[in-house]
Amino acid sequence: MKALCEDTSNCDSFSTADGFLRSFGHNATVNSWVSNSTCGTTGAASVQPGSCFSPSSSYVVCNNVKASGYYVVTAAFALPPFLIETACDKSPSCVGFMATTDETRGWLLGWAPASTTGTVALFATNLY
Repeated sequence: MKALCEDTSNCDSFSTADGFLRSFGHNATVNSWVSNSTCGTTGAASVQPGSCFSPSSSYVVCNNVKASGYYVVTAAFALPPFLIETACDKSPSCVGFMATTDETRGWLLGWAPASTTGTVALFATNLY
């Protein structure tokens, strides 16, 4: 699936649980960060290289999870990013967070659920 994602324009993540490639909407007023250490309540994440076609790429990978390759907002705050990061670190279900570029508010993110177990991989450029 990595090679397919790398060959698909704007592919940001994929899930073997539901077989979808996904593209996240880009918004210049928001920055996002993805954990490179946790998959939320489902276990540890790993950072893996891309396929043999793009080995310099990186993916945050969560194996054996019931999760789709996209996020849901689990909490919202009117706080600066460093406090949102602290809240994410303390939340067992948090797998990343977003914050506005003016640093006035942000959101904790969790994986959207899937009906079957699989692997979720997110093309990673901004790990924390």
